[in-house]
Amino acid sequence: MLASQRIIFNTSIMYAKTVLTLGITLYSTRIILNELGENDFGIYNVVAGVIAMLSFLTHAMSQSTRRYMSNAIGKKDIELLATIFKSSIKIHLIWGCAFVLLLEVLGVFLFNGFLNIPPHRLSTAYFVFHCMVASTFCSITVIPYVAAINSHEDIFVISIIYTLESFAKLGIAFYLQYTLHDKLIVYGLLLATIYCIATLIYRWYCHTHYKEIHIKIKTNKDTTKELVKFSFWTVIGNASRIISTQGSTILLNLFGGTVANAAYGIANQVNGQMSFFSASLLQAIEPQIMKSEGNNDTHRMKRLSLLTCKLSFFLISFFSIPIFCKMPYILNLWLKDVPEYTVIFCRIILLTALMSQITMGLQSGIYAKGRIRNYQLVMSIIQLLSLPLAFILLKAGFPVEIILYSLLMAETAMGISRIILAKHLIHIKIAILIKEMLLPSLAACIATFIAVNYSSSLFMTDSIFTFLMLCLESFLVYSCLFWIIVLNKNEKQSFVKLLKNYSFLKNEVVHKHNFCTKKRKYKKHLK
Repeated sequence: MLASQRIIFNTSIMYAKTVLTLGITLYSTRIILNELGENDFGIYNVVAGVIAMLSFLTHAMSQSTRRYMSNAIGKKDIELLATIFKSSIKIHLIWGCAFVLLLEVLGVFLFNGFLNIPPHRLSTAYFVFHCMVASTFCSITVIPYVAAINSHEDIFVISIIYTLESFAKLGIAFYLQYTLHDKLIVYGLLLATIYCIATLIYRWYCHTHYKEIHIKIKTNKDTTKELVKFSFWTVIGNASRIISTQGSTILLNLFGGTVANAAYGIANQVNGQMSFFSASLLQAIEPQIMKSEGNNDTHRMKRLSLLTCKLSFFLISFFSIPIFCKMPYILNLWLKDVPEYTVIFCRIILLTALMSQITMGLQSGIYAKGRIRNYQLVMSIIQLLSLPLAFILLKAGFPVEIILYSLLMAETAMGISRIILAKHLIHIKIAILIKEMLLPSLAACIATFIAVNYSSSLFMTDSIFTFLMLCLESFLVYSCLFWIIVLNKNEKQSFVKLLKNYSFLKNEVVHKHNFCTKKRKYKKHLK
């Protein structure tokens, strides 16, 4: 399969997985909330929130491992790939043990008067906490294996396992309706079991399909040091984003109260669902960017980075435009009681997401080069400066939504910084970025918004039908404009070629289903 065909196939698979698991998750949450009750469900989310605060570290380590493994595959250096994998295993095992120790020590403090948990449910909450610590250990130690699958672009496998996890969680939700034991304990224990089983499946697949796993080679100190260094700067970037988000939550609470926090929480949920689509594309195309750099094909790496910017902005835009226009109706349809500030918060958050996605492909290019220290320092400083800026403006008498506007301004500044840094780090001319990517994408988005907003004003009443019609209009108008003014001649030719050769999708699915045959062949090869 050609690289371009693989990108299309993997993106399609990720989209299908996202839609399916989203529906399963929403339905599962509904059942779990009903079975656990508000109090136990709240206890679980309080405990989960403590663990989630450290999730940015896991994400950072995953990014580092994927980058170096994809780069090694691009170089076609199997010994380097094996060295990176072995070093990554060692690093993540140490990280996993350190996390367990840190969380258990933290748990002693949290469950001795800090967390607001009813006394009669304290022991239960502590047990669930232990279960989640075990899950965290599994999620950390499995990172090298998931990164290996991702680097080999076997996104189909990841999607299958993730979908099975979602169905298993749905099964837990149904089981809670019939169990006679403490439902919160059962829920926490079974979730930990699912994560452990998923870890074993990832390990099994890698051991049966990738030969670098079986190469006996010692870990290299220089490779380990490079992985740790890259992870450190990635952690800095992710930590600054967490601090910015949590700091905004605190400011909203101080100046707007719990109502503002509720509105902000809803806005982040909307943003999260919209970001799924662009994130799916990034996961599918990022290995090719890394491999291109590893193969010293810098021109292809630059071209893919620009294409990622265009596609990720397109994928989030045509969904966001009708939602932006019909935000009051969508929120009233989704929620019974819409908190104050929610409409304006959701709209600002959507604009912030758009500003982020229009240059996100450049970040992948910078990561491929591996020169991320200066990049992460600049991004982190801009993100953190949004908090004192918002505080000063609030003290000056500005309304509470200025906090969200400060985040929007910070994201815009980060986008401009990415363009400038891309010139120095991956040598893409600013004029090319503005002419071929930035201006055409913004023009197509604004033109589509004007058309959809005008059509929206013509409808006298709101309904599901009118909203779906606006979504269809947004997709059709934006797709036409995207083809005409955003894509260049070479990109159009590539897409036409792919459409003519659509049968590759079917062939790849059949190939991916043939796990057993592939396993037998590989075992014979080892012998």
